[in-house]
Order: sequence, then structure tokens, then C-alpha cells
Amino acid sequence: MCDPGPPTVHPGPQSAPLLVSVSWLKNNLKTPGIKILDGTWHAPAWNRDAEAEYLSQHIEGAEKFNVDEVVDKTSSLPYTLPPVEQFDAYVGGKLGISNDDHVIIYDNYSPLGMSSAPRVWYTFKLYGHDKVSVLDGGFPKWLEEGGPVGSGKIMVKRQPVSYKGVYTPEVIITYEQYYDAYYSKSAKLLDARPAGRFNGTAPEPNPKFHSGHVKGSSNLLWFNFIDQKTKTVKKPEEIVKVFADVGVNIYEDNCIGSCGSGVFSTWIAFSARLLNRNIPIYTGSWTEWYQRGPDDSKVLGIKGEDLRQ
Repeated sequence: MCDPGPPTVHPGPQSAPLLVSVSWLKNNLKTPGIKILDGTWHAPAWNRDAEAEYLSQHIEGAEKFNVDEVVDKTSSLPYTLPPVEQFDAYVGGKLGISNDDHVIIYDNYSPLGMSSAPRVWYTFKLYGHDKVSVLDGGFPKWLEEGGPVGSGKIMVKRQPVSYKGVYTPEVIITYEQYYDAYYSKSAKLLDARPAGRFNGTAPEPNPKFHSGHVKGSSNLLWFNFIDQKTKTVKKPEEIVKVFADVGVNIYEDNCIGSCGSGVFSTWIAFSARLLNRNIPIYTGSWTEWYQRGPDDSKVLGIKGEDLRQ
């Protein structure tokens, strides 16, 4: 069996702040080497079009990072991260981003201020990009504070540049590693899905799958890391409490994050990194474990297609 090692570790110094404020970005909007990406991705149930919203308005100069495009098209799982060569071609060839650029990621989810930006942050970190930050409060905060906006596609074509990603295995967990962690109890398993899906009382997006969870895992809802009043990321001491509320001592416990398909679990990784800790993500998440995991490891709930009968 594969030993997942100690998942929660000191990740070392950051070469760029994990979070930047709207005021910081307004002051650095024209700084050479700053590349802004709209990483908005909406869950299908939200019935929103991220591409149309970007074309309607976005932060001035921002390019669109298409989460649906930056996936492994050969995988049977919906949001498997792509091979490094595919990431390199997309980031360098399409977006014109170099290894030295400071990438600022935001998204546009007005109910909470932000949602999918950590997924894009995590993708860059997986491929070794040091200088990558998330805009605190996202596009709603940018609009609230009067940041300049643009619309339509960027008319100035980005020149393709050579980009070389370096795969960083310590931030990701494979099925085999998750299997070993489950049976060895070497890590606490954290699931970022909504409570209804975790508990099995609400359906999964895929109607053919039962909702439910891995036995022994804890439900750590992804938006618990966001301050509901300010719609910005919670302060470090509050993040410590979010983990503690599900029985995790973030400074001592080994943990692995998951969700439905590897999108919102990245909030667990991102929030841990704000505390200078590393929690790797099992990107196959419930979608893969439901299909491959041992039957006795799963607590199953309802299935969407059964509700339609």
C-alpha cells in the first residue's frame, strides 16, 4: 500500500501573499508582472453562466480562466487536474503568463463574495507557481469599492510565452493514498460539501450517485471559511476555530480534504495555507470514492434519479 505520509506540514515561506485586498490590487493594477484572472466557476445547480458574466463585466485587464477547460479530458472524473503539459500550454500559450508573473485570482459569487477562486489558486500551486494570490472578497468587493471594470474579451492579444510547471505531489492525494489513510487512520478526513449531501438527505449533482460520505469523515462546509457579513475570508484565529469545530487541531493533526469532485475542497487547502499549514486534497473526492471505495467504507443516502420516479 502507498503511504500518504504526514499530510499537514509546514509549507515554507510564501513568495507572494495568499490574499490581497481590493485596495492593494487597485494600487497595483498596472504594475508589470501582475496578471489578473477571473476564475469564476458556478455549480450547475446555480444556473449561472460564468463566461457570460465575464463578458458582461470583469476587473479591468482580467483574463478568463476557464475551470472547465483546465481539466484532464481523458479522465472519467469531472474535475481531474490536467497533465502538466496541458496546464503549461493553457497558461503560457493562451493566457500569456510566465513563471515569474504574480497571478491574482478572483471570482464572482455575490451571495458569499467568493467561491471558486481557491480552485484556480490550488491548480497553480499544484504545478509549482510561487506567486499566486486570491483577491479577498472577489468581484463583489471590487465593485463595492469602485474598482475599474471592463467588458467583452481582451482586445490586445496576449503573446504566448514559455511556461514550465513543476508538479508538486505534496498538495494532492490519490485514490490509493486516500484508501491507505482511511484504513490506517493516519489522517482526519474532511469533506467540504453541503451538509445535506454529506448526511445523505440531499442529492448529488450526478443523479446516478447516492449522496453520503466516507465513514469517519467530518463535514467541514467550504463557505464556513468566509465571513458572512463582510464576505471576505475569515481572520486566522477564526479559521483555527472553524477547524476546531470539527475536531481538528490545525497545528497538530494530519488531514486530507475532499468534496464532491475536487472544486470546493480547495477552500480547506487554501485556508490551512493561510495558517502556514498544508492540507492536501483528494481531488477524486466523493465522485471517485463512491465508485471505487469499499462498500463498508461508505454511508449512503438518497440518489437523485430515485426522487424522479
